[in-house]
Amino acid sequence: RGAGPVPSLALSREDPDAARRLLREHGGGSVSWMTTWPRMRHMIAADGRGFVGFREHAGVAIALGDPVGPAGTEEDLVEDFLARCEAADVIPFLFSCTERTARIAADLGWQTVQIAEDTLIDLPNLAFTGKSWQPIRTAINRAEAEGVTFRLVELAAEPPAIRDQVVAISTQWLGEKALPEMGFTLGGVPEAMDPDARVALAVDADGKVHGVLSWLPAYRRGGGVEGWTLDVMRRLDG
Repeated sequence: RGAGPVPSLALSREDPDAARRLLREHGGGSVSWMTTWPRMRHMIAADGRGFVGFREHAGVAIALGDPVGPAGTEEDLVEDFLARCEAADVIPFLFSCTERTARIAADLGWQTVQIAEDTLIDLPNLAFTGKSWQPIRTAINRAEAEGVTFRLVELAAEPPAIRDQVVAISTQWLGEKALPEMGFTLGGVPEAMDPDARVALAVDADGKVHGVLSWLPAYRRGGGVEGWTLDVMRRLDG
């Protein structure tokens, strides 16, 4: 729309490899790894050192999570995203960002609203003690009695018999829902096949899979995983 110097969203692209590289280098929030999923587009900064991941739908560019880049560049990335949206004549929207990004948006005159709050569990100090954890202890004891064990795996590397069971569990679960998979902030089996994801399986002595969880990596600034975000959570009936 015109030949001015402001870049448009047409210059964005699907570049999950760049998103993964930048997330590992600069870190991200609890939903940042979801920007590497299919159909996400990436507004890469001019210097290649940061990005905003978004989906474009019905004239709205929905950015997911915080901008990813070197410390101190968040405001520049947000302003660049807004400029590109304006040039492309689409409405910008920041979804599931943290308070830090919300403050940047508010300073630019945006309206903000809190829609949810992450539940964070300190795993090194986690202990299933006290009355509130009694149902969990009961489930663990029942699993042990019935020979159901916990396995943490890379799903794509599992034998076909295991993967097929996971697909069957997911298909059954989806068949009971009124809506299809979201595919934006909630993944499915294809996203759980990501080698960077970790998948927990509940498997009995006969090799039957009873339940499946997937965890997405959350990287800290400077490299290394600092936490895991729960995504897929499905089980057999009963």
